[in-house]
Parts: sequence; C-alpha cells; structure tokens
Amino acid sequence: MLLLRNLLPGLALLTLTSEAFCTRSKRDHRVLTTRTFAVIKPEEADFNFDVGQGGVRLASESAIKITGTVKHNPGSAEPTVTDLIRYTSLSQVEDKYVQEVLSKIGAKIVGTGRGKEDYREPGETTDKIVIQSPSDAVRDALMGVGSAMEADKIVINFLGGDDLQVLEVLDAVQMMVLDLDIATKARVQFHSVAHSSVPMSSATITVVSLPEGVSLDELSGIEKAVTSGEVYFRDGHWWTTEEENINAAIA
Repeated sequence: MLLLRNLLPGLALLTLTSEAFCTRSKRDHRVLTTRTFAVIKPEEADFNFDVGQGGVRLASESAIKITGTVKHNPGSAEPTVTDLIRYTSLSQVEDKYVQEVLSKIGAKIVGTGRGKEDYREPGETTDKIVIQSPSDAVRDALMGVGSAMEADKIVINFLGGDDLQVLEVLDAVQMMVLDLDIATKARVQFHSVAHSSVPMSSATITVVSLPEGVSLDELSGIEKAVTSGEVYFRDGHWWTTEEENINAAIA
C-alpha cells in the first residue's frame, strides 16, 4: 500500500492541489486549481515537448484517495487523515451486486447525498455565501439519512472532481458524524476520492453501516472493497477502488 509518507514531495504537490490545505473562504471565490494551470504547453508546432514529463501525467491520470478515521464523542468529532493512495482508475459496480454483498453481511446504505459548491459575493447577494460541495452533500444526505445506532462501524465515502479539497472533506466528515445517529463506541472511517471523470465543483457522499464481525481476510478485488463499505454512489451508478489498480509507478 502506498502511504502518504512514501510519496515524493514533488509528486505530493502534483497529486494534491496547492489549495488542498487551505480553506476556500480565504481565497478568491473564483476557484483556480493547480490542475488548471500546472502544465505549460508548447505553442510552437515544431517543438517536441512531452507535457507528461516530471510526473505530471502520473498525477493527472490517477484517482487520488484520502483515507482516515474519526475519534468521536457526543458533541465532538475529530477526523484524521491516515493514508493517501493513487489508483490508475475507479471500478464501476452494478447496483445488484452492491446490494447483494451488503445484504449478505448485514450491512446497509445509511444515506447518500449530492452537493455543489456555490460562491456569491456581497454584490450578488446581501451577504457573502460560501457553500462547499462536500458539506452541501452532507446536508442533502441528512434530509433522508437513517439511524445507524446498531452499527459497529460507519464508513463515510466522498467522491468528487480534481478540485475536491482535503480540508473541505474533513469539515464535512465532522458535520456528518455530529449529526448522524450512531453509538459512541462505533468506529468511523472515511474515504475521499478525487478523479477527473467527476465534474468539478461537485461531490457526493455515501454512508455505509457495518455490523460487528465482518472479515476481509479471504476476500479480494471488488468484493473486498464493497464488503469493507467503500462504495461511492453518483448519477445512479456505484463505484469503488481496487487494490489491483493501485498506481505505484514512480515519475
């Protein structure tokens, strides 16, 4: 498994946008990510230049997943990032398969939601409005979320485009845990995947509850991922990540 500490500093800057560790409220409302301007392309037709050099292609063609855990008590939730992994692609999963696997182990989808970012300056409205897509997805999910009080483990999954921000995800995770009906003893894990196939300025959330005693020891591939509760719902389709698609290449 490729850990965050194993990534070269330069590659880490490419895989995560330079804005990933600062809140958008401190930035211009016109969100400019490094993916938009990071690659300087040649204008001369006879100049042979590979825009994928120096790890650029490696970063741009990867799905970037942040994984973490949440320490929580009534009235408090502290999410912590524990891992960063690159994948060559996401894997689409049929709805029937997701439901069968989760039903077999006694797991369930607690809720799903979709969010979109919105920035409006006081000139457009009476007040400045800053809506982050992960938090907006949480608000959407909470309108129809079920109780997870009996769950031994909760898995919170975010899926967004290249501009999905780490701190925005952490804020949304905290918001979800504080408003979710779960036992204090329940373990909470979260995943956040950013990929170019997902439209910018949008995010989805999928919350899964798992019972006690779920084992992954003899599982692999998509079955292992779904059984662990790592599924992402978007536009009527399910997605996940597979260990065999981990991108361990070095630029």
